[in-house]
Order: sequence, then structure tokens, then C-alpha cells
Amino acid sequence: MKKKRKFGYDLNKGYLIIAVTICVIFWDFILKVITDGNDISFINGFIGFYSVHNYGAAWSMFSGHTIWLTIITAIVIVAMIVFVCFFKFRTRLFSISFGLILGGAVGNLIDRVFLGYVRDFIRFEFWPSFPTFNIADCCLVIGVVLMCVFILFQLPKAAKQGKLKGLKARLKRAESPALSVKVKKVEKVEEANNG
Repeated sequence: MKKKRKFGYDLNKGYLIIAVTICVIFWDFILKVITDGNDISFINGFIGFYSVHNYGAAWSMFSGHTIWLTIITAIVIVAMIVFVCFFKFRTRLFSISFGLILGGAVGNLIDRVFLGYVRDFIRFEFWPSFPTFNIADCCLVIGVVLMCVFILFQLPKAAKQGKLKGLKARLKRAESPALSVKVKKVEKVEEANNG
């Protein structure tokens, strides 16, 4: 029986990932609409909202290759969704970081598909040479940093505690079909011992 978590959702079902993803897409879209075509000094001398159309990737790299960036981003998003469907070990940190990354990627993909460019608007007024960015970019960066924390600290700890046995077994089966019978027997013995 799966353990229900504190706020009534089961982390293994991915509700937290979905909620974070939707929240990122929503706020990214709303702020892009509000700031599109407008220049607003939000905190004078520190941060401002200045509408910029980015036809490339981060820091305007690969500018003019919108079609390729759109295709690559769409493929990465599909791969991420497939991965998360099979990766069953999810902590709050994993779910939040994955949702931030997915939401950021989808937020910028929406712009590329419907506008042909990404709307950037956040600029550090005290650092004029730093590129203009948006909420999706912020979420991508924060999500990647949190995912690194998950990979470096929570994943090894879970492996030591034996929480990744099912994942290891699936990987062994994928590597060698001859091992699949042995792996199934080991899993049955483990289930009998744990049950």
C-alpha cells in the first residue's frame, strides 16, 4: 500500500510536478503579456521590465534558428515526460525541480511556436551587460540547481537505503534479456520477505 503524504497527494503520482509546471507556465505567460511592449522600472536602479524579443536560446545563442530550437525543445520535453513516467522514486525536491524545469521549457516553447521568438523582459539595471531573461528562464535555472542537489545528495542516500531496487531491476532487464528471469525471481523473493 502506498503511503499518502502530508497534504493529501501521493508524490508517486506526480501531482506536485503537474502543479509546479502549471504554475510556472501560468505566471510566465501572464508576466510576458503584461510586459510585452512596455518598459517599466520595477525597482529603480536595480531591476526593470524591458520588453525584448529573443530569436535564439539563452543569451541569444543560435539566433535565427527558431525552427531547430523549437524541434529540439519539443523533443526534450517529450523525453522528460517519458522519463518521469518511469522514474518512480520521487521526493518533494525532485518533483519541484522537475516541475520548474518542465514549466520553464514549456513556457518558452509556447512563445517559439506561436510567436517565433521568446519574450524576455527582466533586466538587471545595475548590470546592463547581463542578458534580459524571463520567468521561464529563472525557473529553468533554479530547477537545474535543485535537480543537482537531488542527484548529489538524495539519490545516493536512497540507493544506500535500498529504495532504488525496483529501478535497478528494470535497468538490468533492459541491459540483458537473459537476466530478466533471475531478476523476476529475486523481486518475488524480496516481495515475500517484505510482505
